[in-house]
Amino acid sequence: MLDVVAGLAQAAGAEVIESLDRIDCPATPRRGQTLRQALDAASPIREEGRLLYGYTKWHVRWNFRWWREADGR
Repeated sequence: MLDVVAGLAQAAGAEVIESLDRIDCPATPRRGQTLRQALDAASPIREEGRLLYGYTKWHVRWNFRWWREADGR
């Protein structure tokens, strides 16, 4: 999917800057521990006081120039 977006952006003369941060947090339940308890203990992700098992954050900044620069852009 990202390849399609990048292709469209290039055709439109746009630039795509992408970054990805990934953290793996193994969760192995101990004897007498539920899977949920193991996930709670393993997850480092906290957002607004909530415990999360996964998190995605997007930032999109649209800049549209309706004029042409001296270098042709």
